[in-house]
Amino acid sequence: MPKVFALVLFLFVVCLAALSQTEVLYVATPQTNQPWLLTTYNVDPSTAAATQVGSPVNVESSNIIPLTVGSLHVLYVWTRTDVWVYPTDANGVPTTNPSQHLSFGLSLPLTSFVVDPKGKFAYAAVTWSDSNQQHRAAIYLYTVDSSNGNLTNTHKLASAYGPDPYIGLSGFSFGASGARLFARFFDSAPFTCNDGYDAYPVNQSTGALGALGGIVGVDSECGEIDNIAVSDQLGGYSRDCCGTGSGFIRLRLISTGQQINCDHTMLQYCGDNGPLYFDPTSQNLFFNDNVLNLLFISRIDFTTSDLIPTAQLPASFSLALQFSPDDQLFYTSQPSGVNIYAFQADTGKVGASTTLTESIQTAIVATTLP
Repeated sequence: MPKVFALVLFLFVVCLAALSQTEVLYVATPQTNQPWLLTTYNVDPSTAAATQVGSPVNVESSNIIPLTVGSLHVLYVWTRTDVWVYPTDANGVPTTNPSQHLSFGLSLPLTSFVVDPKGKFAYAAVTWSDSNQQHRAAIYLYTVDSSNGNLTNTHKLASAYGPDPYIGLSGFSFGASGARLFARFFDSAPFTCNDGYDAYPVNQSTGALGALGGIVGVDSECGEIDNIAVSDQLGGYSRDCCGTGSGFIRLRLISTGQQINCDHTMLQYCGDNGPLYFDPTSQNLFFNDNVLNLLFISRIDFTTSDLIPTAQLPASFSLALQFSPDDQLFYTSQPSGVNIYAFQADTGKVGASTTLTESIQTAIVATTLP
């Protein structure tokens, strides 16, 4: 009997914790000759209803990184020269004024600024070609103050790349775990137009980056249209060489190398052109079909090597897609506004939906507060 009571109590605590989470959507609207206007919404994960909280604030950019670790929640807003730190309240509303404004102080404009999801380290990266047309990159290490989210420049080089005559790095990002820093690359060797993602393993104690290794790459013909996605568990790409119906999608489970290959004979959208995305749990594929103007959602099943369709939604070429970190919601920004969808990651099913009507396409960022 005590064991049964303990199990019931544990499940009650888990459910209570889930109910106490706050889903937050940030909508950044461009203003003429002004900073971006950032509006905060709390979203009900069951009904997808969004409620504005607090007052909109002016921020310097639409490059916004939410960080939540325990009771700490801040927003990092960055440009190619500077970064600002904005603390938020319990609803995710940022303060009017930042707690920190830091200049990167680099001789080149920034390519990427990223913060590891565990909230210990941040990285400022620059990429360039030198006078000999050799590709290079430098990634600088910052530490994060666990009490307030403020940054300290260690003035240490976490990693340097190059010189390389053909392969250049163009952007950096983290997966959900923060175990690897992903680096987007493009290979312009003679008669070559390959691109993909490599990754640096991250030392969780020091923030140092290990040796760069391959994750996903596309051996493509020059002139093809390729789209690539990566997560902690998956790599994948779509290719379209010759118009509607000529493409295919290939997904790869990183841990085992197992693949799923899909063309138009299996699912119509697999033969079309468009970007692809993985949800935070890497259980579902989202494909923005630029031919049919639909967003297709499919369950990823490596046991049967299948993609199992679960939903299709109206979409546009310029669609931007964001997920809540807990995978209970996803959001799309299009010229007509922001669409909010309740989502069941375990089944790939889409639930309730609502729309925030906007007069112009906005930038969106989502997070979940404990």
